Amino acid sequence: MNQRTSTESQGSVHLPIHTLSPLKRNTSIFEPQTSTANSSTQTPFSKQTQVPLSKAPEKKLTLFALRLAILEKAATGLGTLGFIWATVVLLGGFAITIDKIDFWLVTTILLTESTRIFSRSHELEWQHQATWSLTDPGVSSFRAIRSSSLFYPQNPKCNKKIYDNTHTNKTPSRTWVSSDVPILPYGRWVFISSNISKILYWLQLGSAAVCVFISVTRLVNHHFDVEGDLDMVKMNRKSALSIFYGLALAEAMLFLLEKAYWEWNVMYKKMLEQANEDLELGHTGMVSVRRFFYDAYSKCVNLSIFDGLKMDMVSFAMELLNSDSSDEQLIGVRIFERFTTNSRFSEDTLQKIGITISVVERLVEMLNWKDPQEEEIRMSAGKIIVKLVGRKQNALRVAGIPGAMESISSLLHDNQNLSKKEMIGDHGNYDYWSFNQLGLLILKKLARDHDNCGKIGNTRGLLTKIIEFTHADERLLKYDRVTEYQISTVKRSLQVVKMLVSSTGVTGTQLRMEISELIFTISYIRDILKYGENHPRLQKLGIDILTSLALEDDATERIGGTGGVLKELFTIFLREEIIDSQNDNTHTNKTPSRTWVSSDVPILPYGRWVFISSNISKILYWLQLGSAVVCVFISVTRLVNHHFDVEGDLDMVKMNRKSALSIFYGLALAEAMLFLLEKAYWEWNVMYKKMLEQANEDLELGHTGMVSVRRFFYDAYSKCVNLSIFDGLKMDMVSFAMELLNSDSSDEQLIGVRIFERFTTNSRFSEDTLQKIGITISVVERLVEMLNWKDPQEEEIRMSAGKIIVKLVGRKQNALRVAGIPGAMESISSLLHDNQNLSKKEMIGDHGNYDYWSFNQLGLLILKKLARDHDNCGKIGNTRGLLTKIIEFTHADERLLKYDRVTEYQISTVKRSLQVVKMLVSSTGVTGTQLRMEISELIFTISYIRDILKYGESHPRLQKLGIDILTSLALEDDATERIGGTGGVLKELFTIFLREEIIDSQNQVRIAAGEALGMLAFESTRNCHRILKLNVVKKLSDALESTLLRVSAARILRNLCIYSGTGFVEQLRTIVIAAPTVLKEITTEDIKLQEVMVGLAAHMFKFMTYEEANAMFTRSGIHDADLAITLIQILKKNPSPPIKTPRIRRYVIELVIWMMKDNTANIQTFKSLGMMEELERVMETTCELESFNIFSGAIGLSRYKISIHSLVETAMSLMADEY
Repeated sequence: MNQRTSTESQGSVHLPIHTLSPLKRNTSIFEPQTSTANSSTQTPFSKQTQVPLSKAPEKKLTLFALRLAILEKAATGLGTLGFIWATVVLLGGFAITIDKIDFWLVTTILLTESTRIFSRSHELEWQHQATWSLTDPGVSSFRAIRSSSLFYPQNPKCNKKIYDNTHTNKTPSRTWVSSDVPILPYGRWVFISSNISKILYWLQLGSAAVCVFISVTRLVNHHFDVEGDLDMVKMNRKSALSIFYGLALAEAMLFLLEKAYWEWNVMYKKMLEQANEDLELGHTGMVSVRRFFYDAYSKCVNLSIFDGLKMDMVSFAMELLNSDSSDEQLIGVRIFERFTTNSRFSEDTLQKIGITISVVERLVEMLNWKDPQEEEIRMSAGKIIVKLVGRKQNALRVAGIPGAMESISSLLHDNQNLSKKEMIGDHGNYDYWSFNQLGLLILKKLARDHDNCGKIGNTRGLLTKIIEFTHADERLLKYDRVTEYQISTVKRSLQVVKMLVSSTGVTGTQLRMEISELIFTISYIRDILKYGENHPRLQKLGIDILTSLALEDDATERIGGTGGVLKELFTIFLREEIIDSQNDNTHTNKTPSRTWVSSDVPILPYGRWVFISSNISKILYWLQLGSAVVCVFISVTRLVNHHFDVEGDLDMVKMNRKSALSIFYGLALAEAMLFLLEKAYWEWNVMYKKMLEQANEDLELGHTGMVSVRRFFYDAYSKCVNLSIFDGLKMDMVSFAMELLNSDSSDEQLIGVRIFERFTTNSRFSEDTLQKIGITISVVERLVEMLNWKDPQEEEIRMSAGKIIVKLVGRKQNALRVAGIPGAMESISSLLHDNQNLSKKEMIGDHGNYDYWSFNQLGLLILKKLARDHDNCGKIGNTRGLLTKIIEFTHADERLLKYDRVTEYQISTVKRSLQVVKMLVSSTGVTGTQLRMEISELIFTISYIRDILKYGESHPRLQKLGIDILTSLALEDDATERIGGTGGVLKELFTIFLREEIIDSQNQVRIAAGEALGMLAFESTRNCHRILKLNVVKKLSDALESTLLRVSAARILRNLCIYSGTGFVEQLRTIVIAAPTVLKEITTEDIKLQEVMVGLAAHMFKFMTYEEANAMFTRSGIHDADLAITLIQILKKNPSPPIKTPRIRRYVIELVIWMMKDNTANIQTFKSLGMMEELERVMETTCELESFNIFSGAIGLSRYKISIHSLVETAMSLMADEY
């Protein structure tokens, strides 16, 4: 960007280009601003949150569905048992072939084993839901149950043990926590899943024990003959029929109870209507509520009774959104639109949508749907995205979707393409104006981010569309009947343009150039200035745009050259009075769909109104009801009558009775013994051998790890029982933690991050764990998302996620994956809390409330590891406000650096921030140049480092880091001038460099200070003058004698000799006293020292007369010929430019030229020593390496004005002129 500076006597204009939301700035343009000067200083504790009436009204629907499903499944179970009883006992002749004792014993086994099998299949289901009581069933004795909440529900010690290390006062979830589901409206503490699993457990044991006792007794007795006659048969028959009718009656009554419960809640109490009212879904919401309830009920009946509890209205809407049916899509977007605009539900809904990338992609895709039948879907999708991009993290995700900008652009319909009818605001056809409003609002929110501004500018044709919406002629600006939509559209388009032209860096420059080159931009703004007296907000926006555009020289000329712009600006500026002033609707009719609506499908070609699916469901409903009524009537009639005798005699068939009963009792015994064996094996390993505790110890999960181990074990066991017996073998603790991490339960998320944190910090498991996490991008995205969670209840989750990411980015591949996630840098930036916003209590290191210092440490450590990669450095620099935050952490005043009681956290934070800055300014290429410029332009950067140099004697590592930063910044000319112009920096560097007392810990700092001074004096006349004014030339000359300082001192003196100009010749002449020392060092074997001394000599000797030079050679004991021999040997030793001393051949040639000027004797000496041949060899072996004075990585900076070819030619011409 071309910058035009005013004279020092003129005022300076401070443009708000450092912020992408200038519309909200109210600060003076003459005040410097830090990254948080205008931001809210609220902490997670700064305002009391008011708990709403209900965070998830749909939960009562899922609970209702669960209770109905329990009744339904209980009725089905009894019905199945009754069916078996009728088939086997009555129709199969069981009741008439055995005596009374066996009849009742077999009946008892049949009923108890049915109970056990049923309860066993459901015990795992209930047990799995009791997340925090997983150790109780199957692991505890009766004493454990006795001490549990089943008997002592108010025991605080018990609760503390179970819920240790978990959060309190949690924000309610949108779904039920299964372990706390109140199965019945009353007796809640008894009928929770953790207690029911215990009841089922002991019920199984009792059933098995009864079965074993009866089977063993009858097998030992082995007396199966029937005593008596026909009366015995009649007695068995009567008992069997009584049992059958009793079962039928119970089953039918349960079913009727379910239907009564349904009718009571749905028809009488209007539960669905009440839920719709609580959800605030409006008059169209009943369709959504009914659909949600029937889906939840269906899941509870057909799958686990708990599956419906996992449903919530948001996840339900997500499923509908991905449907192929436009009706279902419409229901989904209607739910999202209502929830995202409702203060009670918006936060959770936007968070869930934001982390579900498939849903975000679907919403973005819907913006392209231009079919009039899908207008409402498209409109709702746009409104949802407006809310979504209101959060920076979500805005980056939306912008990161391929084609997202093009989809948003499709919402914009150029004014000139709208018919006159539509221009007036008639939305009878297609609501173009509303879509324009949505598109511009989305762009406005996206433009808050620097990267998004670049993407908007790079989207083909989008800038032209935006500029077209800024068009407001005299008719629009002065016509009273113009709709509010039109004025609002102009305003939003101007706001978007203002944010784009206010961008910083290369992106801002490019956008300003492109926008100013659009031929209508300035003329449209001129019209607003000319006719917009009634719309001062529009005029203000237009003027702000012109002010930002004027940062570019070409744009300034275009503005001035556009007729009337300057005149209108002066008219407004000098106006004596000012005024102000500033108004929507939509709907459509749908045409028939091309696909069937399933509720209207005619099953048969005739009788269509009867056989459509909606009517068939009613027929089936009443058929079930009739069946149950008939069953109740028959069962009651027969039980009351109780006449089951059969007329006539029956033969008693005894042939196979003994064998059949032996087989039956044997099977029953084997089955019960296997079950007891399983329980014994369980108790032996879990209770006696402490297998779970041993696994926790082996996994090194710590005292909180038992919850994780128990949960893992029960999940694996459940899979082996309910699925293939091998499915549990496929589980491992890492994949288990991944599943928990993606849960909606904060407790499960906490278990997951605890496992990851332990594993990633354990040398045994870290490699495999980090590899699995790194290749699972959804897990990495989830961890990055957790960095944004600022709820104090989620502090441990956020902290653990930060620690995991620290380990993850330690590997370059993983670091690139993390940095490649949209919004990752913003998430990391959210960890950093500026020191100035922390209270004094927190500054001392008290972490009683929220551990800001630890989060700062984590954020800086992550940035430090990410900054190892060049591309990541660029992303850090492009993240809005992040550089300013990092610089703020380098602030260390006298109190902090000299106060003994300062916490290690504070010093460590300063050190890490300096390390990050050092890595950023050390970047190479265009990225490095840009970062050095941006960091040096931050007004506090250099002054903060000066304070460290001044007061940080007790912290040499901090001083060394600060000096290294200055050295890298000095690669840029502007930064060099800023450093030199900051009072005290050069002085403090010389104080450190020339410090008299020798401390080993300070040596590296002194060397670094010398290198920094050498860079600051390089090609900077002003800095050379500032150094000379410090009267340090004599001390620098003396430093040439110091082994530690002589290389840096020689480099500084050489730069002073070259770049000081003519005003300080007399002062520089004092360095000639060090000439003998320089000559002696030239003959050294240290090639690095030899290079700088030869380079110094070539320029230092220029300040000496011929007589002074002879005297110098005499005092040093080195003659001209000896020096010539040394120089020839240096060239011979370096037939090509060495990487470590790339300038040595250049310096040698410069010194040779000085020695040969006006000295024929030296010319002859060089000729005789073969200098001509050496120079020709140099000419043939020169390369780019010798063309630069300094380097940034492999990139050369500051090319020499005189090439080495020219120097060689000069030297050769001096020798040739002698003849």
